[in-house]
Amino acid sequence: MRDAGRTYLEGAFDREPFLRRARTSSKVTIPSLVPDLGHNADSDLPTPYQGLGAQGVNNLASKLLLSLFPPTQPFFRLVPQDPEALRGAGPKVQQEVEEGLTRMEKVIASEFEVMALRVKLFEALKHLLIAGNVCLHVQADGSSRVLGLEQYVARRSPMGWLECLVTKEELDRETLPPDLEALVSSSAPTANPIQEGVSAFANDRAGRGRPAVCLHTCVEWDPADEKYHVHQTLEGKYVPDSAGSYRPELLPYLVLRYATVDGEDYGRGMVEEIVGDLLSLEGLMKAILEAAAISARLVGLVDPAGAATADDLNNAPNGAFVVGRATDVTYPQVSKNGDLQVAFSTKAGIEERLARAFLLNTAVQRNAERVTAEEIRYVAQELESTLGGVFSVLSQELQLPLVQMLMDRLTRQKRIQKLPPKTIRPAIVTGVEALGRGQELAKINVATQAAASVVGPEALAQYINARVLIGAIFTAAGVDTTGLVKSEAEVAEQNRQAQMMAMAQRVGPNVVNQLGPGAAERMGLGPSQGTKNTEPPKATPA
Repeated sequence: MRDAGRTYLEGAFDREPFLRRARTSSKVTIPSLVPDLGHNADSDLPTPYQGLGAQGVNNLASKLLLSLFPPTQPFFRLVPQDPEALRGAGPKVQQEVEEGLTRMEKVIASEFEVMALRVKLFEALKHLLIAGNVCLHVQADGSSRVLGLEQYVARRSPMGWLECLVTKEELDRETLPPDLEALVSSSAPTANPIQEGVSAFANDRAGRGRPAVCLHTCVEWDPADEKYHVHQTLEGKYVPDSAGSYRPELLPYLVLRYATVDGEDYGRGMVEEIVGDLLSLEGLMKAILEAAAISARLVGLVDPAGAATADDLNNAPNGAFVVGRATDVTYPQVSKNGDLQVAFSTKAGIEERLARAFLLNTAVQRNAERVTAEEIRYVAQELESTLGGVFSVLSQELQLPLVQMLMDRLTRQKRIQKLPPKTIRPAIVTGVEALGRGQELAKINVATQAAASVVGPEALAQYINARVLIGAIFTAAGVDTTGLVKSEAEVAEQNRQAQMMAMAQRVGPNVVNQLGPGAAERMGLGPSQGTKNTEPPKATPA
């Protein structure tokens, strides 16, 4: 069994460059997200001179959350592994299977909302943008927590497969359960220098004189049985009953990356790519604020040879008269307006680039008197399309494992039926899939508008299959057409009924009466729709 404490310290050396860059990115965006080493509740955090970094990270994290997990629709669909086999079973069986899968999707989506994962996912997305790495632990009881880059080490295969993960938690010894407290106190302190370093580091992070202990959780891939094996150690001692194993798709530890780099165990953050602009903006804002403070300072100069003295002016009450000339007192001015204009123009250019990178709404609309709606839509679409690579990574490392864990949780609770293996699979329909559908919908709109402007709407209707066009539009918009769009048989029956009604109105009610009630019913005219008999009823014989 792997020594979790030693593995963590060895992996910390490889993690250090990524953690150092993450702390640099955090200082100019959200300093509390990745604080410096030794930070605790009593430590002061650096205050950035600009707020664009924090605003941009929060805005982009919100857009990613809404794109990946929209609140109005499930972010996945349950689809058959072999759609052709389902179609061959007949329309009735296909409809029953689709209705059952739709009900199952609603149960899973409802469980996702009940578990309140959105709060933790929003925090995890901010870690991804700034540090490029985060670990999301979804526990068995449905709760979840976010582990920052400083709380875990990871090792991946050359193909990016997670081989080993070790997390570290700092626990207050006074609040430990009795069994764990007995485990720590059961033997003399270890002489292992590595473990002593771990304990000293934990006590330093505790910061308030209370003894702290380190709990390590080790997750290791075993290629023999193709499972992840998990165990925990407390101060270097194995925690009883902590061992377990998970299939790869059900591992509760989701080690996420923003941007992957081949051969590296950790990812790169979005802020790291634009940290140069953020640091430049930070320096310019500091200089501009200092210049503004100097310019706002009000200090008068008194001519030593003048009639008025500095004491006379300082001691005179408001509205009093002092003997002297107006030229005896002057106020110095900072003649740096030209230099500050250069700083302001440079700052404006940097802010515009950062606003575009963070997908802020102010970057979409250009500074002009007349800006068309089509121009705004085009620029917004171009900006959001840049997230396609991020969606591709998160759909495989975040969305798909979440769906599989939710399905396993509900199956064990017997709230959904256990699906046969290799028959039904979850398919992600948000993120990059939604971007693809949005691009397809934009192409359909452009094509139909261009064709209608050339040949006219009437000529276009003659050559366009309306049903196929409506289906393509609904599909591109991500709307399920089951039961919404009429089938060809329903449309044909509706047209036949309309034709019969029109013919009945043309030939008149007398002809309908001559044809008889059976023909009237076949034409869609019931007894209430036919003409009433105006003759009085015949008297019945006594």
